[in-house]
Amino acid sequence: MKKEEKKSEKKQPSGSSPLGVRGASKPVNERNKKIIYLGVFLVSLVIIVILIWIVSAENKKTSTSYSSGYSSSRVTLRSSYKTISSYSEQRALFKRKGFFSTDDNLSGNFTNDFIEKTIRGDKVIVDRATGLMWHQGGSSSSVIFSKAKDWISSLNSRGYAGYYDWRLPTLEEGTSLLESSKRNGVYIDPAFDSEQFYIWTGDNYDSKSGWIVRFDYGDVNWSNFNHDYYVRPVRSIK
Repeated sequence: MKKEEKKSEKKQPSGSSPLGVRGASKPVNERNKKIIYLGVFLVSLVIIVILIWIVSAENKKTSTSYSSGYSSSRVTLRSSYKTISSYSEQRALFKRKGFFSTDDNLSGNFTNDFIEKTIRGDKVIVDRATGLMWHQGGSSSSVIFSKAKDWISSLNSRGYAGYYDWRLPTLEEGTSLLESSKRNGVYIDPAFDSEQFYIWTGDNYDSKSGWIVRFDYGDVNWSNFNHDYYVRPVRSIK
């Protein structure tokens, strides 16, 4: 009887042995692991591609915004100062550029494309239509022409918004800000501080007078250098 028991123990089916079960499942487990690893890799790859696309799009947007003036069709305005001694030349400017004026061009429909920015804690407004960056406000008080230039020098000394090339606008540049409707008491976009309701430009009328832009009247004029007006600096985006 004892011999038969021992003999029967040796006749167990090979498929039911523990070694047989583990040996059959090992290839299946390895295959599943490979599939999981491949899935994780593909998902990670897709996420990386999406992130690269987002970063690239943002960099392209920033680059376009700060280099070419945001638009291939931007209007180029004169940035160098000159003497304008006749109203006829000034009136022709309104017509030629399509700038609004309550006196000379009520049909002016020039369209700005402003974007408000805060750079290093300093507020600026970029006009994508002209490729200009403006100080959002300007001087807190009106000053004579010589003091206006001093104010600009001080602004550049501290590097407002990280730039050191701020200047007075030309008559063309200043006039481009005139809006066809009055809001907050001035003919200028509400993105700008309305306190600076008339500003100096860098253009002369003669040796004793310079051109100013009046946002309270929606027009331009010339005035003696000893009169007081506000300063709204500008810089060209290169």
